[in-house]
Amino acid sequence: MRARKTAGTPDKSGTNPGAVLRAYRRQNGWTLADVAARTGLQVSTLSKVENSKMSLSYDKLVRISQGLKIDIALLFGGGQLQ
Repeated sequence: MRARKTAGTPDKSGTNPGAVLRAYRRQNGWTLADVAARTGLQVSTLSKVENSKMSLSYDKLVRISQGLKIDIALLFGGGQLQ
């Protein structure tokens, strides 16, 4: 029997950027509104990304990495949350 993938669970092909974003946001004590203010993305967009209901386009990935001052690779598990 195959394990069922749930929303927010990274799949085996790579790290889920939404899950990484949520972990980083929580680690810093930020709300979705805080991240929205830093990135210029809507709260609803960020919520959908964190809950695996929306994939990030390249331009949104760049806005998140620049707004949060993190390397874009971090969103794909290429580094450690600080």
